[in-house]
Amino acid sequence: MENDNRPPLPVRRSKQEIKTIVEQWRQSGKSKAQFCLENNFNYQTFFGWVKPKIKKSQSGKKENQSIMSGFTALKIKNPVNESFAEIHFESGTKIYLHQTVPVNYLKELIR
Repeated sequence: MENDNRPPLPVRRSKQEIKTIVEQWRQSGKSKAQFCLENNFNYQTFFGWVKPKIKKSQSGKKENQSIMSGFTALKIKNPVNESFAEIHFESGTKIYLHQTVPVNYLKELIR
């Protein structure tokens, strides 16, 4: 029999198993790398379990579908697009300032 040096086949895990593993990591307080090292998980695979999943909704817009990310989607109903000041150049270039800035900052922009 030959010595087979191929890496072992990856283990398939259910969504519930993945959710449980991610929760164990969160409660451990360890970095992803340390947790993977101690529990013999592939770091890239584990990172894929933790990162937010982006999925298109029926309207075609991308929505965050991850319950593991720890973040909540925030929607702004009426974004403010007003600027404090605008600078228009003859070339057609425009600079919009949304707050006051130091004069030296403006000098650097105009150079």
